[in-house]
Amino acid sequence: MNGFDDLRGSLLVHWGQSSRDVAHRASGLVYLATPYTKRAAPGGVFDWAAAESAARDAAECANVLSLLARTAVSPVVMAHQMIAAGRGKPWQRIVEAHALDADFWSDWCGPMLWACRFVYVPNLPGWRECDGVARAIAQAHDAGKVILIEARQRPTISDPRAAQSADGKGGRA
Repeated sequence: MNGFDDLRGSLLVHWGQSSRDVAHRASGLVYLATPYTKRAAPGGVFDWAAAESAARDAAECANVLSLLARTAVSPVVMAHQMIAAGRGKPWQRIVEAHALDADFWSDWCGPMLWACRFVYVPNLPGWRECDGVARAIAQAHDAGKVILIEARQRPTISDPRAAQSADGKGGRA
């Protein structure tokens, strides 16, 4: 668990937000927080096809926002292209290892995060397990930025909506 439950009830965090909701709510730059490292390296070994899939998913999300007249900053799209530029080069193994350096990429992403007013976390495979997404959310929250998360919050028994749903009296799950 990456501490997402700690954000429950925060006025800065909005769950269940679609790209259309982002277009409606967000003005200015939108930081697109999408998973990469764990998707690009299943089992801890860098896999080009998996990395390209993660980058393509991020690019698709950025594209959708652009079609809705919003400018998304996607560190994953940018970083993947930098990493891909080393493919087939004599230093390819160094690039692949560098691609998995979470501390480096967190520092590298920082200025982009600070430049954005909003953070959008699309519901892509692996977002809940991604340390980079968790760091971006935590840093954005600490900085007072609005965080829009596409996934619906998973209620717990202590969540009144879950209790209502469980006893058949309605409520959203």
